[in-house]
Amino acid sequence: MTQSKASRATRKKKPAEAAATPVPAQTKQARVLAMLRAPGGATVPAIAEATNWQAHSIRGFFTGVVCKKLGLTLVSEPAEGGRIYRVADGDSAA
Repeated sequence: MTQSKASRATRKKKPAEAAATPVPAQTKQARVLAMLRAPGGATVPAIAEATNWQAHSIRGFFTGVVCKKLGLTLVSEPAEGGRIYRVADGDSAA
């Protein structure tokens, strides 16, 4: 009644494969990344309105996900309506 090591190893791989599936396009993370990849970039208030996140959560997302986890270069530029954030041109396809 014991299972072979090969069948146990096969079962253990399935959750890892499920985790490797791409993120659906309708997630908040995908929406924010699309906004940052747009040529004009996005402001914190615009992202807050699109995601219903607070400003400190957005800045944490920039640091933790955009910069550290995804390894993208985030550019911040001052503008009249606040700072504009965008992903650097070389990182757009990532």
